[in-house]
Amino acid sequence: MKRKLNKKKVFLCIVILITLITMPAFGRYVYNSARDLYLKSQNFSFSSNLLTTSGRTYRYSNWSGVDNYEFDLQLYSYENELSLFTYDGDGLEYTLTCEVEKINEKVVATAHIGTISGENSEETYIPNATNIKDVKIYLKPTEHLKEGDTVRVTVTASTESPYKKQISATFNIRVRNQNLTYSIEDSSTSIYATLKLINTKSTQNKITLTFDPSLVLIDTTDECYKNRTSQTSRTISGVKYVNSVTFNMEAEDVKHIKFYKKNINANYTYPGGSYGSLVVNIAETN
Repeated sequence: MKRKLNKKKVFLCIVILITLITMPAFGRYVYNSARDLYLKSQNFSFSSNLLTTSGRTYRYSNWSGVDNYEFDLQLYSYENELSLFTYDGDGLEYTLTCEVEKINEKVVATAHIGTISGENSEETYIPNATNIKDVKIYLKPTEHLKEGDTVRVTVTASTESPYKKQISATFNIRVRNQNLTYSIEDSSTSIYATLKLINTKSTQNKITLTFDPSLVLIDTTDECYKNRTSQTSRTISGVKYVNSVTFNMEAEDVKHIKFYKKNINANYTYPGGSYGSLVVNIAETN
């Protein structure tokens, strides 16, 4: 009887402990959700494709640690695409700030908003005409980073009028491969996405690009395609499409390769786009 009673006490203690641990986080989630509903009922909305009231965490692993690193995010001042809000003046005013965490008590990178020479914070507005604001964040290394280092950046956006609201996110950006860096520039209105490749090696590098031809098609007029050393194909509905290309990239070279999109409404920006991952897989094949 005592053993059963003790088991019940242990179980009850575990339940209480789990409840105590999860209650604050759950309480904040409920509060933020209820507050968002209230603000939308007052014709006020301030949100983002990456920043949230709970402060999400993202992990990227494609920085060389040598060149500047950049990623994009969007801020919204509408409830949805069919429900645009109008604010006083030119649009909803907000403040955006970036904080870079020290590594071993040293500041190894600085954050910039808008341009590489910009400040770590800015005051601006989301235009009433679109209710959308595109923001670019740059990281500039202050010293040479080594493979495995992770730079943590916290981005916070807040508004004071007509209501107070704050959204944020943390980005853990890891130095993975100093030989090759890459990013994709795109928008939901562009007919193509542009892959930017940087070979930071002092020697030639063999690169293989693999992609899904049902999503994107490589520009066959690009010199990387014309000078390819090999390729593979995939058949879709009886039609053969190129789905991978291998080519040689010269030392310390930069390439901008276009990929035509099957769906122009898709946004394949990397990092920071709505697709969430690389639409083109990049590998060194030396």
